[in-house]
Amino acid sequence: MWSGSSRGPCGDGRWKPNVCAPGQGILSLDATNNAGYRTMGGTSMAAPHVTALAASLVDRFDSMRRDPALLSAVIMASAIPRKLGVLPLLPGIYPILHPGGAGCVSAIQAHGSSVSSLLRSSFSQIGSFTTEGDFNVPDDTSRLVVVMHYIEPACTSTSEAALTNDYDLWLDEAPFGSSGNSGEHFAHQSSEDNTEIAVIHNPNSGLWRWKTNPRKATSSTVKMAVVVHIIKDDPEPNASITLDADKTFVKKNEDVRVDATVAVDGYIGASVVLDRSGHLGVASEADSVLYDGLVTDVTDNPTQGRDITLGDILVGKPRSAGWKLSYGTEGVKTVTVQVLSENMPAVIESVQVVVDETPPALPQSLVSTTHPTGQWSTSGSIDFSWQAAVDNVSGLDGYCALMTDGSPQLPPEVMFLGDVTSFSPGGLLSSKQPQFFTLRPVDKGGNWSPSFATAGPFFIDKDAPDAPVFQSSSHTPGVPSCDPTVYVTWSKVVDAHSGTKGYGLYWTKNPNSIPGETLGSVANFTTSNTLSPGSWYLHVRTKDIAGNWTAAADTAHFGPFVIEQCPLFEDDFESGSLFTKGWIQVNSRVRPSTSAAFTGKYGVRLRKTQTIEQDLSTLGMQNVMLTLDRRAMSYEKGDPGFRISWSSGLKWKTLYSTTIDSWGTVYLPLPPEAWDSPNLRIRFQSLGNSWFDYTEIDNVRVLATSK
Repeated sequence: MWSGSSRGPCGDGRWKPNVCAPGQGILSLDATNNAGYRTMGGTSMAAPHVTALAASLVDRFDSMRRDPALLSAVIMASAIPRKLGVLPLLPGIYPILHPGGAGCVSAIQAHGSSVSSLLRSSFSQIGSFTTEGDFNVPDDTSRLVVVMHYIEPACTSTSEAALTNDYDLWLDEAPFGSSGNSGEHFAHQSSEDNTEIAVIHNPNSGLWRWKTNPRKATSSTVKMAVVVHIIKDDPEPNASITLDADKTFVKKNEDVRVDATVAVDGYIGASVVLDRSGHLGVASEADSVLYDGLVTDVTDNPTQGRDITLGDILVGKPRSAGWKLSYGTEGVKTVTVQVLSENMPAVIESVQVVVDETPPALPQSLVSTTHPTGQWSTSGSIDFSWQAAVDNVSGLDGYCALMTDGSPQLPPEVMFLGDVTSFSPGGLLSSKQPQFFTLRPVDKGGNWSPSFATAGPFFIDKDAPDAPVFQSSSHTPGVPSCDPTVYVTWSKVVDAHSGTKGYGLYWTKNPNSIPGETLGSVANFTTSNTLSPGSWYLHVRTKDIAGNWTAAADTAHFGPFVIEQCPLFEDDFESGSLFTKGWIQVNSRVRPSTSAAFTGKYGVRLRKTQTIEQDLSTLGMQNVMLTLDRRAMSYEKGDPGFRISWSSGLKWKTLYSTTIDSWGTVYLPLPPEAWDSPNLRIRFQSLGNSWFDYTEIDNVRVLATSK
């Protein structure tokens, strides 16, 4: 209530005011300025609201146009009282009639547009007679309001009282009493009052009767009206508020829109006001949505838009309002909105907005958990970990991560990592250049760090090097050679990324062997160890500095390199003379014989103890071998038979002996002591007891390979 408005009771006991209406903070025409407005308050600001309601009623309802008693009763019966809080002190008595009258006028209820119904009766009350009217109270009625109001001729200035008549309102539940002043409910506010109002919570359903009974009446007739207001919903509903901000995080002086939507769970939320508190900030916009959907600017209201009046709210028709706010300081800002109304308990809701324009600190201890820095790695799958960046205002939101070649680069302002402490970029490609990982944090306010954390350099080469190509060798592939040591060169492999470290080598007689992953040479050439006679192959795989090897299937195979034993001496005796090849005849009677040949025309027969010897040099030779065809005939049991011995100038050593009487070819390797000797002598000797004990030999050869 406006502090300057008068209040009842009147001197004669009548209660005043009858109703109340908005009267503070009213934007009104400025009488001193034809083009201006001003905010005013007082009864003169409330009166136009009531006048407009009355005008709309008489415009709509013909019955009210010349019936001030009925018009007044309808306005009072449909008014919404301020929160009653408790039941009436006495049955039917309003506890707050004097401060606010019947309540705040409600056009919705007066026109019958709410969850309620109005039963109107208008009549002439004659003298001392009682007037009655019956009405039915439905089962679901939550509040019953009955208003009686009558109009008397104006009193004179010398009258002792404003009223000359005093009629009482009685409410009687069936079965009805016979007298006019009988009933369960009455509302005597004063001994003389032309308005009486009864408010009954949760009334009994059924047939009721109102009675207007003269306590004191003259013979004159008064114009009277009785209005019954039946409310079927909770007259004191509950409000709910939804408060939302379109941004949770903003920078200083950045706009954030906060919208409030209020709904009621029944009846009418009357004269609803949004009372905003907390961190007020600067409101550049404040508006509300009217029932017709129009948005109205309220920044020029008495609170400059801080508080917003929504008005009445119906069930299923929520009302909304909002503010565009900004803050000049950092921190957590709380916007609190309380819903106030004439008939609902207050509800309150808050939303927080974080103001932050300080970027987060950089993450610490950024390292790769899989790859050492400054070294080549064969894997492109790299993992990183770090200690989370710290932001003391809005909190860390995430990061942008970047892998770059050559040097670390500032990641763009595109967040794709959340608040995590590890990351695997995926398969990195091989590169000649060092690679760096950079990490740039951003907070929830959208502030990006101007710098970044970095890890590196990392060197990645996951591609296998090429296999070499054969260039040259000391031996022509496929051509036999007595030299058992082979020198081979191949193309120098140039690795595209980390570079060539060396080669894995493997000498075998298998053309398809695969070298193991053991480095055998850093140069593009090699010399074999001494190879035994046979066909040999060199197998080569390349290794790069990162550790990649040529795939096994791509191994280079060089060869064959054919190693043979070359003849140092050979004699098939076809010359018919031992002197041709320098044989030493220990017994002069030994000579080639046609009857001793294994192949060809001649061979040599050694009878009884006959002996021949051959001198030769094995300097620079190895793998010395003697081969010949032989058979030993007629030796008795116990005879040594045929014996071959050798000497390098010291003593004789037996190489072979036999008494086998059939032709056969023997291959007799000489021991290493016989290798590389300038004075090797080989003795062929028959050791029999008679002239008929003999050995025949043919095709004598001494073979060797070079050292």
